[in-house]
Amino acid sequence: MGEEEYSGDEDIDRIFLVASHRIRRKIIESIAEKGPRSFTELMDDAGVSDTGTMTFHLRRMAGFIRKNEKGVYELTELGWRAYNIIKGAGKQSIKRDEEKRSSERIVETPSMAKPAEPRNQVTPGTPVVISDMFSLTVNRDMLERIRAQGRRLIITDVFEVKVGDDVEPELFDEVVESIRDVFTLRVPDKILPIAQLKSRDVFWITSKDRKEGGGHAAILSPFLGSLGAFISSIVSSAVSNVMKSLAPILRSIEDKDLGQRGALLLKESFPNAKGISIDMSGGIARISPSDRGDVVVTIYERGGWRSKCEYDLDLDDGELSIDLSGCEAIIETPKTGLEALDLDASGGYIDISLSGVKRIAGHFTGSVANISSTDMGASSVELEISGGKVTLDLSYSEFGEESSIDLDVSGGILDLRARVPKTIRVESRVSRTGGFARIDIDEALARVESPRGTLRIGADVMGGLVNVSVKPREG
Repeated sequence: MGEEEYSGDEDIDRIFLVASHRIRRKIIESIAEKGPRSFTELMDDAGVSDTGTMTFHLRRMAGFIRKNEKGVYELTELGWRAYNIIKGAGKQSIKRDEEKRSSERIVETPSMAKPAEPRNQVTPGTPVVISDMFSLTVNRDMLERIRAQGRRLIITDVFEVKVGDDVEPELFDEVVESIRDVFTLRVPDKILPIAQLKSRDVFWITSKDRKEGGGHAAILSPFLGSLGAFISSIVSSAVSNVMKSLAPILRSIEDKDLGQRGALLLKESFPNAKGISIDMSGGIARISPSDRGDVVVTIYERGGWRSKCEYDLDLDDGELSIDLSGCEAIIETPKTGLEALDLDASGGYIDISLSGVKRIAGHFTGSVANISSTDMGASSVELEISGGKVTLDLSYSEFGEESSIDLDVSGGILDLRARVPKTIRVESRVSRTGGFARIDIDEALARVESPRGTLRIGADVMGGLVNVSVKPREG
């Protein structure tokens, strides 16, 4: 595994992703504290029993670890930086540092509609940060008070932001520095062009001056970006209502025309492919079972898309690797025989239907993904989500061993629905340091006295919105 070079903000982003995942933290800590470690030793140290899962994580850690001349893993310079941050700041501090990073030094004020008066002397130029709120109204009085202090306003992690009609474009442009990680931004028409330029990771921008039914002015981050962190102020009892309110909007994104299918670029069969690995940064990937005995991949251009279609396919030792950017990939798999699916998606739309897969692993940072799998037996599912919206629908058959679902969510939306035979006991563990999670497991499944098998669900939630529902399978 070669060492890669990264710099600046990209280093911080990658350190955050490593530090926010418990297995990768353990790998970093193990090598730093025990010295170079073998693959098997790292599996033991990290508490991982499946070699495929371990390989998945080691791939994601390129640049942090490398193999030395003896064939064992050691830390790179970036890996040592990550270790020092993990031990010095702690996981939660890393998360907040990532969320609040700015090109200037930021001093936070309490989360309220009107910034608090400075306790002592306010240093001119230090921005006012308003964050972690469900709803915020920005009016003329607020902005004039901030301008009188010689400061600027940063709004982040707020579900809904409304800009009052009394705010003039010149005042808004002068005082508001940025608006980020916001679900809905409502502004007067006169503010709209300026608001679009100052927004980052804002899901929905709408003009308040439009009449009902007149449509929305703009949609930013159409594949959701880093949706999720802003939800941290919603009370946990409202999780189901929020999911219901978001569903129509999310469905409109999934169902809308994603661009006309362009020219056929490739159609190729891959015999003896037992696993599929997809690394995509935009585009569309669709997987569905067929009557074919081989895996068949068809690649199309996407008409009207700005991004260039690029792809690469490789079959090595039974694993089909697909790199995809700006294309549409149609992947047909045998109805039985696919053992593993690995996904690494930083954008795009994913629609997957499988049967009997033994391992699903995924890392999502901004995609809309619908994944369903039937006839699940003794299997493992491991998802890491820091943005976007992922829907997972699993149906289990009888199995006599253990199955696991491990979720690591620091942003975005995860909606997991599982149906389990009545002979299987379901156990759950939830650790939440941010965001909100609702875990609804049928009481009968949690109390099976002599289970034929066990499904263990673990969720580590640092941000975002997680909804898990596990019900008995009928029939």
